[in-house]
Amino acid sequence: MKFTCSVDIAIPIDKTVALWDYPDNLKKLQDGFLGFESISGTPGQEGSKSKLLYKMGGGKMELLETVTKNNLPHEFSGLYEHKHMT
Repeated sequence: MKFTCSVDIAIPIDKTVALWDYPDNLKKLQDGFLGFESISGTPGQEGSKSKLLYKMGGGKMELLETVTKNNLPHEFSGLYEHKHMT
């Protein structure tokens, strides 16, 4: 499955990038986000891997994120894997 998401943000681009680069802000930016654990590489940089934890309904969901492109402020792409997704 391929999924693309695009969001328009009404603040200056430099402030947007600063907010995105600070992991503690993810709880404010993503519904249900509980935290993350760096597995390898520098978090947010191309090739890095992190475990992301979300609250979904009454349970929790764990994703493995592999950053495939970080060209902020223009593009951020990643591969997100879950045991029930192929």
